[in-house]
Amino acid sequence: MARVQSNQTPEVLERYEEVVRLRSLGLSFQQIADRVGYAGRQGAMEAYKQAIKMWGNEAVEEMRTLENERIDHLWRTTIGQLERAQREQAEPETIMRIIATANNLSKRRSTLCGLDAPRQVELTGADGGAIETDIGQMLKDRLQQLQSRSVETIDIGGANTSVNIDNEP
Repeated sequence: MARVQSNQTPEVLERYEEVVRLRSLGLSFQQIADRVGYAGRQGAMEAYKQAIKMWGNEAVEEMRTLENERIDHLWRTTIGQLERAQREQAEPETIMRIIATANNLSKRRSTLCGLDAPRQVELTGADGGAIETDIGQMLKDRLQQLQSRSVETIDIGGANTSVNIDNEP
């Protein structure tokens, strides 16, 4: 990794580089602390965060390049397997699995490199109209619905009884 101007000593910067390298290999922060000489995993984690702050953009570009190289290797291997399977007249299921793997690799590369067009998403309300977001108006409409129901008093055997008559279907 290229170094950036900072007030860090060259020794600290070298340790940061080693922390990032070990983390990219998949080591835990405790394992990194043990190898690099930090008192605990917290020290290794803090060094990693500082390194990413200093070299973040470079690290992302390096990871993208590394991932592309991995996909290239897997692609070559997969296509080699496909050619061999076709030459040896392998079972159709085997060939289809290899093709599915190649397709997944292609999708991964497209995502990584931003080759696919952005997805357009459109949200609509009822019947394709605008989405209703005015809660106050929604509450007023509901109250009006409730008030439109009528209450009638019916005389049943000398006792007045209120009955709610629902005007809704």
